[in-house]
Amino acid sequence: MNRFLIGLLVLLPWLPGALQAETSTPHTGAITVDQAVQEALASNMGLRSEAKKLEIKARDSQWSFQKFFPTITAGAGWLRWNDVASQGRIVNITPVVGPTGIIGLTPTIFPTDPQNIGAQINVQFTLNLATFAAIRQTLAEWDAGRLSYEAARQQLASNTRKTFYQILGLLQTRELIGAQAANAATRLAQIEAAYRIGTRPELDVLQAQVAVENRHSDQREINLRIDQSLYGFSQLLGRPPTKDIALSGAINPQPPAGDLSGDDLAARYVERRFDVRGLDAQDKVLQAQASEVTSEAYPQLVLGYSADPSLNDPWHSNFLAGANWMQVNGAVTVQLQWKLDTLLPGSSYWTQRADLENARQSLQASRKQLRDAARAEIITLVEQIDTSKSALESLEKNAEAARRAETLAQAAFHAGVRSLLEVQDADLQAQAAQLSLLQEKIRLTNALVDLEVALNTPLEDIHGN
Repeated sequence: MNRFLIGLLVLLPWLPGALQAETSTPHTGAITVDQAVQEALASNMGLRSEAKKLEIKARDSQWSFQKFFPTITAGAGWLRWNDVASQGRIVNITPVVGPTGIIGLTPTIFPTDPQNIGAQINVQFTLNLATFAAIRQTLAEWDAGRLSYEAARQQLASNTRKTFYQILGLLQTRELIGAQAANAATRLAQIEAAYRIGTRPELDVLQAQVAVENRHSDQREINLRIDQSLYGFSQLLGRPPTKDIALSGAINPQPPAGDLSGDDLAARYVERRFDVRGLDAQDKVLQAQASEVTSEAYPQLVLGYSADPSLNDPWHSNFLAGANWMQVNGAVTVQLQWKLDTLLPGSSYWTQRADLENARQSLQASRKQLRDAARAEIITLVEQIDTSKSALESLEKNAEAARRAETLAQAAFHAGVRSLLEVQDADLQAQAAQLSLLQEKIRLTNALVDLEVALNTPLEDIHGN
């Protein structure tokens, strides 16, 4: 494999993966990088999945006040008393009047029947600190979900931009290979004509044929890589897998004017990153969970109401007679309850508190590690941008000189003063120089996109474009 293919492996890193897309209507016309980003944000299946998860958390947050709702249960059915006599109820007391006045009281016992139709309703409302902690946890989970969704949007936009420019680079490389293949074919025809009249040896013909076949192999390889890249890109856009996508644009990175300081940028913007803010949101969730566990150690107020009307002897009694409807267990209750098991050493209350505290400590350690890694990433990206800015100028001069040398070598070959190997070497040098320039442009473009993600800030807001 020649130097071009070695450079090609550097040019094309693995493209970001994407979930399978649903079938949609065909797309026509070339798209720009901004159009590609907008289409991906609107149609990517992975982002749609994240949006549905966020929708669940948004609904939970919107209705978080439902945790104050009481528990209400109701039921009805047939019942038969096992001990009918015990169900007798005094429904009236009649005074007994004698010659000297009231001499006694006669109770009226309501006769019960084994057959009854009963109904029951229970309403219970519990007020404790756990209710408020649960609401805070729901709101914290919504905030964490929102940050996760925004991070997914940002990553999708970044992957789409980088993939777009990587494919542009492959397309430009294919044009370069096509031009080299045309040159090789022209030389082969010239050498074969000279061989037939005896002015060129057979060795030159064989070398020229090998050069043409190498270029054809390069073309097949680059076409396959372009097709694979377009299939992945189509899924990023939320389209069915296809290679029929036309791109409109050029690789022309515009780094911020002036010098950038990685340390300064890290100090100013690292707290804005979605991953750092996401850990802070998770910490709020853990705090709410810890508050919910802690609230178990405090008393709770329980308000209750229950009613259990039942119709005695429903087959023969008058439904409208109030005495037929008995309340055996109905009541209004006000209780103060306290879980005393929380006072026992080694109970689940203590282990849960310890577990949540350790989880928060682990999260804080992860946050510090993440900030250090983010700072190193920002500094590395700034160094890459500075290096690429310096390298582009010399690479452009080198590519121009290589193209000039290639032109002169071809002219000398046609004049018969240069050998085939010399002109082929000039071709390879020109191709390598142009490929190196293209690689550096893509490297700078990717670094600029990654820096925006690392800072969660557009570059024009940082230093001006």
